[in-house]
Amino acid sequence: MFSTLIFAGTYFLVHKKSLLQQKHIISLLAFCGIILIASFGERTYHMLKDGFFKPTPLGFVSASTAPIYLSKKSDSHLIKNDDYRTIFIRSMDTLLDKDLLAKPEFSTKETYAFFHNNLPKICNQTIQQQGIDYYFKNYRPNGWDINKITAYSYFETEAACKEFTKVLIINNFVNWLKLYYTNITYGFKSQLLFWFIVIIFIVSLIKSWFTNNRDYSIIFILSSLILSNAMFIAFASHSIQRYLFYNYALIFLLFLSIYNLTKSEKKY
Repeated sequence: MFSTLIFAGTYFLVHKKSLLQQKHIISLLAFCGIILIASFGERTYHMLKDGFFKPTPLGFVSASTAPIYLSKKSDSHLIKNDDYRTIFIRSMDTLLDKDLLAKPEFSTKETYAFFHNNLPKICNQTIQQQGIDYYFKNYRPNGWDINKITAYSYFETEAACKEFTKVLIINNFVNWLKLYYTNITYGFKSQLLFWFIVIIFIVSLIKSWFTNNRDYSIIFILSSLILSNAMFIAFASHSIQRYLFYNYALIFLLFLSIYNLTKSEKKY
């Protein structure tokens, strides 16, 4: 979905002067259609499989991990829903028992290193499991088989984690932002490389807007794909090779494109 938005944005930049032509309007509608079809297809699959017209219950389970890791048990008073609050308290108790919460004496780098190394334990083995166990034991409507009860437990845990994510990020924003930034830059191995790509993205966006040189559009696409993937992964999880390996190929293509652009501009 993010890739489709990037390509739609690039298409807009390239054809902005003639965007009202029918063929360009159809193309942009097609980009939007791809996103809607992907979302509808995912929800339809779960409707047929589980009986719930909902997206895959995984995104916010994962994204809630960092905010919960940085939170305190007293944050439970911010959660209005009784079920969600109970799951949060149980998760915090488990994390405290396992010593899996951020420590005040840690530096930002140490806080991220601990999070990076223990994310599966914090998320899959604690937060997600507590939510699933809670709903599986407490919600058993008549007429539902075991598969539908299990699916419901996953979907409701996702809903609870979505609430945790919003509330806890707002309440611990500065600490979360530091962890998020460290998470992003860790995937680039260097803050210098990260900021270089950010500058390239900004320059290519400006150049694509004010010139008709499509080489800048290629650079814009590559830098956008790199940054959007890194930022999405840092929000939803942690920066490991399994999620970021294609970024390194794109970085190579980005440098190659910049080199070719420099050579072509020197000719003029």
